[in-house]
Amino acid sequence: MLGKIRGKTTPTQFSFDVEDSVRNLEYVKVYHGEQGYVLCQVVDVEKSEDTTVAHCNVVGYRDEGRLKVPRTPFDPETEVLLADDEFIAETIKIEDSTRGGHLGTLNGRNIPVNLDLNKVLTKHMSVLAKSGSGKSYTVGVLLEEIMDKGIPVLVIDPHGEYGSLKRPNPDQGATEQLKEFGLSPQGYDVVEWGDPDVVDGARRLRIPHDFSSRETTEILPKSPTGAQRAVLYNALKKMDSTDLESLIHTVDLDDSTAKYQLLGMLEHLQDLDIFTEQSFDYQQFIEPGTCTILNFKGLEPYVQELVVYKVVKELFQRRKEKSVPPFFLVVEEAHNYAPERSFGEKQSSDIMRTVASEGRKFGLGLCVVSQRPARVDKNVLSQCSTQVLMKITNPNDLKAVSKSVENLTSATQEEIKNLAVGTGLVTGINEMPLLVDIRPRQSEHGGEADEIFAEATRIGDEDREKELVNVIEPPTSYEEVRLATEDDVRVNIVLHPCKLFTCDESTHILMSEVTGEVITDIEGRDRKQLPSPSVFSGDAMDILQALHEATVVTKEDLDDEETLASLVDDGYVEETDDGLVLSDQYVFTDPTHYGFSFISSYK
Repeated sequence: MLGKIRGKTTPTQFSFDVEDSVRNLEYVKVYHGEQGYVLCQVVDVEKSEDTTVAHCNVVGYRDEGRLKVPRTPFDPETEVLLADDEFIAETIKIEDSTRGGHLGTLNGRNIPVNLDLNKVLTKHMSVLAKSGSGKSYTVGVLLEEIMDKGIPVLVIDPHGEYGSLKRPNPDQGATEQLKEFGLSPQGYDVVEWGDPDVVDGARRLRIPHDFSSRETTEILPKSPTGAQRAVLYNALKKMDSTDLESLIHTVDLDDSTAKYQLLGMLEHLQDLDIFTEQSFDYQQFIEPGTCTILNFKGLEPYVQELVVYKVVKELFQRRKEKSVPPFFLVVEEAHNYAPERSFGEKQSSDIMRTVASEGRKFGLGLCVVSQRPARVDKNVLSQCSTQVLMKITNPNDLKAVSKSVENLTSATQEEIKNLAVGTGLVTGINEMPLLVDIRPRQSEHGGEADEIFAEATRIGDEDREKELVNVIEPPTSYEEVRLATEDDVRVNIVLHPCKLFTCDESTHILMSEVTGEVITDIEGRDRKQLPSPSVFSGDAMDILQALHEATVVTKEDLDDEETLASLVDDGYVEETDDGLVLSDQYVFTDPTHYGFSFISSYK
């Protein structure tokens, strides 16, 4: 027995005084006078000096195969018991392994959790987490299960993480863990397309330039003017073929002065070295039981967008015609190919929205993977009925997740911020969110962060003059800036010295060497200051603790006006219309919350 129900109850919620230890999201069972034992889940635990109170949501009971909730409240003083594995499994009814894909086990329990792969294929899913939380590892487990069922997979892989699926997991520890699941290390059929000079063994990725007039205007580096469109359309009307070289020659023959910038854009497309005049069979991307990877490692973002646009569009059309079998499309770093409109449009934005809204009708399953949910098109995210949420700490990302996921309580959002690496909150496969420990992979994981200082440690003193400086470059290149404006552009490069502190295998803190500030967002260059150690002692510490724990604090709530005034003067505390709050310019919590699992999209 964990405790007894206290106070007011409803058919869906109640609280109980904890007499034994209990953790958040734990499963309990309570006897109901009409329905027998009912499964419930702890959603919040509050502890005071004298008591600990747990708040529970009612999950329900099974009646004729359906999960139902009692119509009458529980009686006060009813005993709350720890639910056993058999009772949980019987009530939740997680998909069996014959139809489902084995994702892992219920957190803290020996209960297998299987995804309904038919539902995943027809209703889409998302895997959302901050970098370093096990996102790509989880997707790898999912792909193993899907390929075991013979379903073709196409992966948009901007960083070259998924090619390792072809190799068995070399980790001896993982091998032992896999035995517990009745599994063993193995590699899978993988075909990679990319730049062979960068990706060993990859087939050279080329797409035919068979674009229509409208498509040609859409793939240009910048939107053409009305006069430039007219030149382009006139040129295309005169042409028998649509290859770039012929198009450039035909445009050059036009008398309009609008042709010159248009020629510059067309020549830029030609210089990308991604188009071919030869016919191309897109069906070779879709092979049953095979993972086809578009490995974009070494390709600039604009090229990646073009390839995603063309390949996904052509395959979606063939799927509607049923000339290719149903397949599963995984889009890593989805915020780069289907960004929220406020972050700008990409060449691939429209086709991604179309697949998200219509793909399910034609057997094209979509998996959206991102470390920045707030930057993913909300219409794409909302179409994902199954979600795997791993550790997310950014407030904007948490807000985006809460809007796209049903039944996500504030307590559950708080739990997401503290999830351990390798544990995910899975929604959409059951009537309730499930906390799942992801199983070990059978194939090798290729998403580990590079050890960026490994080379430096190998350099001897005699070769120190040859040591390279690690630089984090912005995602927008000089060429993209130049193409975005008609004016001459001058770009000044300013290097800002930083130090990178390694906290554990997956978390690194980046700190300005000039100001000593913690850099919380590399792209936005957001920073926070570290408070002086002296502030975390004595009366000042008591005030900071009170402000940290309470939503609103007024001056009347605090006794020490002198210490408070000092904290306000030093900028640690701010006065607002609602009361006193901690300054958001300082780090008052564990600084690893602002760390990075080093971002491979930055050089």
